[in-house]
Amino acid sequence: MSIRTRLTIAVVVALLLAAGGITATLVTRASVTRASKRNNIVREVVTQLLTLNVLRADYQLYRNDRSRVQWEAQNTRLAALLDRASNIYPSSDATIRHLRADNTNRRQLFEALVGDYRAEADGKVNPQVGSATETRLVSSLLVLAQSTIDDANVLAARSQSDLLRAQDLSTSLAIIFVALLGTVVVGMAFLVGRTVLSALGRLMAGADTVAAGNLNARIEVKRDDEIGAVAKAFNNMTGELEIHHERLEELVESRTLDLKRANEELDAYAHVVSHDLRSPLASASLANSLLKDSALNAPEEELREEVVENTDMIARNLETAHRMVSGLLKVAEAGQKPHSVEDVSISEVVDELLVERKASIGARGTRLEIDKDLGTIKADRTQIYQVFSNLIGNCMKHNENPEPVIRVKYLGVEEGLHVYKVCDNGSGFPEDDIDKIFRPFFKGARTSDTGIGLSIVEKVIRAYGGWIKACNDDGACFDFAIPDWSAD
Repeated sequence: MSIRTRLTIAVVVALLLAAGGITATLVTRASVTRASKRNNIVREVVTQLLTLNVLRADYQLYRNDRSRVQWEAQNTRLAALLDRASNIYPSSDATIRHLRADNTNRRQLFEALVGDYRAEADGKVNPQVGSATETRLVSSLLVLAQSTIDDANVLAARSQSDLLRAQDLSTSLAIIFVALLGTVVVGMAFLVGRTVLSALGRLMAGADTVAAGNLNARIEVKRDDEIGAVAKAFNNMTGELEIHHERLEELVESRTLDLKRANEELDAYAHVVSHDLRSPLASASLANSLLKDSALNAPEEELREEVVENTDMIARNLETAHRMVSGLLKVAEAGQKPHSVEDVSISEVVDELLVERKASIGARGTRLEIDKDLGTIKADRTQIYQVFSNLIGNCMKHNENPEPVIRVKYLGVEEGLHVYKVCDNGSGFPEDDIDKIFRPFFKGARTSDTGIGLSIVEKVIRAYGGWIKACNDDGACFDFAIPDWSAD
């Protein structure tokens, strides 16, 4: 049986019990109300009987019309009260019939007493005879009053008993239905706790295990309901994840080996190309030098000048080729792991660079704005030297401002990266060149002759896991961040 069916049955049972409890409460409340009305009417009957006796005694003593009228009015109210009682008591109730008959007799006796008093007052009856009649009628009224009170007390006792029984029944039914409803609620809670919450706990535990990396986790399935279906789906999901994870690991391993092999081949290619190009370039340089020497000794001045001019052009092109080959080798080496790692003081590196470029700095009258503390990076000193040398050299070489300024700022450590800013106060980068200046051999307005320097900077910083970007900020600026070297 599914959980939904069980819960539906439990809810229906609870609703039926609630409806039964409400019905029983309404029925017993009606019984209690009816018994309470009976009890109140009986008490009022007794009260009015006592009032009638008092009014009868008052009339007997003073014989005035006021007392008579009050007695008659009170008797009329008692008759109406007994009519009401007959409506809430069974029509066959002997006590009610007896009370109504007594009230009729009481009125007749009182009317006879009134007639006796009037006849005596009018002289129509001998006073002795009237007194005897009075005594007889009063005695009958007293006996009748006592009999009525006794009947009323019996009726009151019975009404009180009915009231207590109705109250007890109402209380008992309320307790029974509350107990049954509580049992159903507890059963529902037990059902939910046993079938849903405990199963959800196992599912959460399984999900946490899978999230921790254990894809072999499975949830034991012992049910054929919705929870069992969820558990089966979870187990199928983890099985598929395990298969995909194994395939992904194999794919990553394969791609890693391919990438490693490609990088090794690329590095080897760069070294081979550099080495293979160096030899013929060196031979060409030597041959060009010999040709120039021969040309200088040529007998004809015109031929000598032409040969010398051509050899100079060849020499310049060979020098450019040498620089490009050297740059290609440097670019290949820039992206490699550092050979030796140490704590490198950036201030010392920059000071060393400024000493090397002291002459050109003085010749241009360049003003330096360099932070006193540029921080310390755990890195290969040669690679860090290449970064700052190329950036500062670029700012010095391409700053056309008549009062050149070079700024080197250390912005501190952000998210594990040392952040720097190297700027000049020149005209900045052409907008079309900003996205291209880090490409190898790109010869823009702000790059070096071969276009290698900034490419070396970018490769070194990327190899460490950092970033660099160029922008215009009152001149050309390089913003970059580089972390301490980590084998990871």
